Amino acid sequence: MKDIDKVMKGRFLYKDTELKWVLQQLHHHHRENWKVSLDPEKGKSEKKRKIINSRRSDKKE
Repeated sequence: MKDIDKVMKGRFLYKDTELKWVLQQLHHHHRENWKVSLDPEKGKSEKKRKIINSRRSDKKE
């Protein structure tokens, strides 16, 4: 976290807790995608879910 903080200094205004939260969410999503990729059955259902959700948002517009 300290290395990221050094690189980001001056570019954005944030607190340490905000940076920690963003990194935790990023890790959570990466781990979730990795777990889905391990199981082919979950991969199929996840792909189907994403397609249905994208169609739903297309219809609203």
